[in-house]
Amino acid sequence: MADELAHLVLQGKKTGTSSGYELYFLPGETETVPQIGQIDIVLDGREQPVGVIQNIAITVLPFKEVSDEQARKEGEGDLSLDYWRRVHIEFFKPYYAEVNLEFSEETQVLYEEFKVIYPN
Repeated sequence: MADELAHLVLQGKKTGTSSGYELYFLPGETETVPQIGQIDIVLDGREQPVGVIQNIAITVLPFKEVSDEQARKEGEGDLSLDYWRRVHIEFFKPYYAEVNLEFSEETQVLYEEFKVIYPN
């Protein structure tokens, strides 16, 4: 999946991503909350760098309030909100259960919008 996502980023089809906001605050979590202006390296499936992105917007909102536009910017599947909701529920529910948290429509999502800065 990492190869596919990296390819979508480098093509400019994927300009957004989402994660579980409260997961950044779990005991022992070392990943920090993404920030506007933050620069990240895009890795492929072999964990090799293939590009560099920079966050241009950060939004924290309930899962149920993710918009059609935000879903489209994730660049996956048929680009619809229905597709986005289905695959993210499938991803988030078991992960939240693993850390003894309940996932619901009210769960806070951290949505990052980014631009590719290398290669461009």
